[in-house]
Amino acid sequence: MLSHLQHQLHFMCKVRSAGLQNWLQNKGKIVFLRSQFTTDSRMAFEVREATTDEEILACWDTVRALRPHVKEENFLPQIRKQQAEGYRLMYIENPEVKKVQSICGFREYTMLWSGRTIYIDDLSTLPEGRGKGYGGALLDWVIKYYKDNGFDNLGLDSGHTRHTAHRLYLNKGFDINSHHFVYTGNN
Repeated sequence: MLSHLQHQLHFMCKVRSAGLQNWLQNKGKIVFLRSQFTTDSRMAFEVREATTDEEILACWDTVRALRPHVKEENFLPQIRKQQAEGYRLMYIENPEVKKVQSICGFREYTMLWSGRTIYIDDLSTLPEGRGKGYGGALLDWVIKYYKDNGFDNLGLDSGHTRHTAHRLYLNKGFDINSHHFVYTGNN
């Protein structure tokens, strides 16, 4: 009998198998055979780091698509504060429309349980840019950075209803390995 999560993953594979060549059920576990996330071969993506105010502000619409609670007037100071703590904001711009299509914000730290870690805080693509390979290209860039620099762990959290994003993460080799608990003090 499949668990609720396995039913969701099974459903996701059957409904949209793009990027997943096959899936197998083996002893009650779903096993994925992953393939590379394919992009339009005519598009070349240049990953850049937002370091200037202008570059950071160019990322605003794409960040807002993921973090609608962030107020525009607080965006630049918040990013600058996070950058002072080691946050890096990478982006891909569509040169034809001169607009940032996708962003990936991450930080590096070391923990007892995970060793040298890259944690992806933010990964967002504008609605009109989704399904075109921007998010996959940013993940490829971070994975290469992770491998090239000898990190022990690369992780992210994702809302439980973001099934399209989950397919991308699974396709890129991420595993679902924990639950994330948050205490807000409002209980």
